[in-house]
Amino acid sequence: MIDHRFVNEAIKSVFEKSKSLVLIATSLRDRLPVEIRKQLEIHTKKMAQKDIVDQLRPFFGDTFREFTKGRRKYIGPNISNEELIVEKLKRAPAISSKKLKNSLPLKPGEYLDAVNNLFNKGVIRCNGIYKDHVVASIELVQHAFDRTDTRFESFVDPESHEERLKQFKETYLSIGGGRPYVYIHKIRKQLGWKSELFDQTLEDLAKRKIIVLQGGDPNHLSENEVKASYKDRFGYLRLTVSWRKD
Repeated sequence: MIDHRFVNEAIKSVFEKSKSLVLIATSLRDRLPVEIRKQLEIHTKKMAQKDIVDQLRPFFGDTFREFTKGRRKYIGPNISNEELIVEKLKRAPAISSKKLKNSLPLKPGEYLDAVNNLFNKGVIRCNGIYKDHVVASIELVQHAFDRTDTRFESFVDPESHEERLKQFKETYLSIGGGRPYVYIHKIRKQLGWKSELFDQTLEDLAKRKIIVLQGGDPNHLSENEVKASYKDRFGYLRLTVSWRKD
């Protein structure tokens, strides 16, 4: 019997090592350990991308999702299309709209909807025009995600649940850089909240099924990083957090 958690962790490891936001199905397959490829019967080189995704899908959990663009199948973090664009722009601060579109595994309609929503929210902006009407390049509006901006001076110890969720997610995305999970100790450190408030927020978000708390091997973390992680009410150590799909 195949261990779902083991395969999920192996997929996470591939993304962490590759530092890629998304991977084409065949590329992800080729980077998985040989024993997993054989167990899942995806080791045949001529296997169709759709069939590879079908075999891997049961192990995505709440961490990954699939993308389809043309005949190609991609796998990436389980985040919205808007968040995917934001993460791409963090890696390429100013990029032409054509290159941005071509670099993402989104269908034309999905891409346009997401970009328009981000424009309307003031998260991204056009910094150039070509032939009077075509967007030449797109960039993030820095204050939307930059905690050093004066607009975030009250970033510590928010009172409302909505503000906690907003700040927690912004920090999660900022640290994650598109990876499917983030270490809890890194979020705790960057937020700078009181320990009790941070733990209450984790519990609340997990209970509301907004995030998934995960364990793992703590041996690669320092003593302080382990202490800054999280123990749930059953005493289990949780090291990482993943955002569920909106």
